Amino acid sequence: MDRVCGTGRETQSRVRIVCEELEAWMLGDLTALEEALGPASHPIRRAARDPDAIPHPSQLLRNHHRTYSKVQSSAEVAQHMSPLQNRSRSFNAFLDAVLTLTEPI
Repeated sequence: MDRVCGTGRETQSRVRIVCEELEAWMLGDLTALEEALGPASHPIRRAARDPDAIPHPSQLLRNHHRTYSKVQSSAEVAQHMSPLQNRSRSFNAFLDAVLTLTEPI
C-alpha cells in the first residue's frame, strides 16, 4: 500500500503476516528439507506439492522425521534453502514483498 506521510514524502509499505506455521515454507523447498533432515517420506513428498494447504506442517514433519526440532531443524533447512525455487505461495508472496521493498525508488 502506498501512503503519504505528514512530511509530504511518499513511502511504500507491504504488510505480510505469517498466519500458519513456517514449516510450510520448509516443505516448499523439498531439496533443502532432504539435505538437512534426510530423505522425505511419501506423505512429506505429497505435502510438498502444495505446502500451504497442510493444516499442521510441524506435526507432519515431527511424525516423519524422528530428529525434527522446530528451532534446530529450521536453522538447518534454512542453510540449504533456495528462495527462488520454493513452492510455497505464502513464502513467495513474502519474498516478492521483500524484494519490492529493496528495489531502488
